[in-house]
Amino acid sequence: MIIPTKQNITDFYKQYYLTDSNSFQLMYKAIAQLVNAFPSHKKIDHILPKAIVINQLYSTNIMAISRMANHIISTNLSSKLK
Repeated sequence: MIIPTKQNITDFYKQYYLTDSNSFQLMYKAIAQLVNAFPSHKKIDHILPKAIVINQLYSTNIMAISRMANHIISTNLSSKLK
């Protein structure tokens, strides 16, 4: 197993996230706009759209997306992000 170095991570970031034509950059911007539009981590109607989009964009294949959204509420995520 390769243990990534700070340089590996920096190179990856530059290659995949800083190119305008890259789909990762476009996905990141779309998610950032969605987070700005729905900032709460305590309301299901704010969490569910973000969970659905991230699930689709990153192909995480979470089948019980509503259950996942409710789990996010139960973790009190807002207090951990500050």
